[in-house]
Formats: sequence, structure tokens, C-alpha cells
Amino acid sequence: MPSKTKYEIRSQEVQEVLNTPPRFLIFWGNAFIMVLFLVGLLFLGRYKIAQKANFPAQLTKTNGALGIIVDTTFSAQLKAGQKVKFKTKDNNFISEGSIKEIFDTSIDRNNKKYLTLSGCSSNDLPHKSNSDRPVNIDAEVQVGEESFLHLFVSKIFGSHH
Repeated sequence: MPSKTKYEIRSQEVQEVLNTPPRFLIFWGNAFIMVLFLVGLLFLGRYKIAQKANFPAQLTKTNGALGIIVDTTFSAQLKAGQKVKFKTKDNNFISEGSIKEIFDTSIDRNNKKYLTLSGCSSNDLPHKSNSDRPVNIDAEVQVGEESFLHLFVSKIFGSHH
């Protein structure tokens, strides 16, 4: 015969208490989750990712200094002081420097810009390209920074800026 206790476990009152979690646990648990979510959004909003532009160019040597010739369609993103990484088409030669000055020029009857570089010299050129002829390269320039959150939202909703 089962023993009788003061509390009937199968009673409706006991089942109601056992099935109802305390309100303070629900409130503070949800508040903690929301605070973690907001801190995560704040972090993602402050975390910046470099935006880079890649474009074809020609590396040239003038009076012992290196320069890059680029098409004007790419030059709108370029400013003095920006870091430039460049490599030859066959990936044998990789170097970097920064843009010193930007000049307008008309080379081959096309609108092109000539960028003088600092931080690298003509000695950095590969041996086969130490002539005065331009060398075709791929250039990479950091054109800005965007927050990770902005990039994420623009990817989801398809709008940029």
C-alpha cells in the first residue's frame, strides 16, 4: 500500500507549480540574452573591414623611381598616401609601396593617370623588367573601411550605401 504524504504529487496545484517556471528567471534570462545580442551588434558595428580594389596597371620606371600607369576609370578611387600592393601577371614579383602623387597624362591617346610611388625603388623590379618598358601588373589598393554590420546588412537586403 502506498504511503500517504502531506503533499499529493499528482494533484493539480502541485503540477501547476512544477510546470510554471519562476517569472524572475524568465525575465532575467531574456534580459541577459538581449544584452548579449546588443553587445554583439555593438561589436560588429565597430569592427571595420578593409575594402580593397583590384585593377590592372602598368609598372614603370622613371628616373630611378617607380610609378604606376592606371586607366582613369580606376583612378577615381585612388588618393595620395594610400598603400598599394602589386604583383606581376605571373605572380613572380610582389611588392608594395604607397601613392606619392597622381598626375594626369595622355599615354597612347587614352586618358590615364600616372601615380608616383614611395616606399619602393626601381631596384625592387625583377631583373627581366629593369628596362624602361612598362610591366603589366595587378594592383591592389585599400579604398576604405566598412563595418562588418553594414556589410552584413547590405548583403541581406541587397542595398549598398
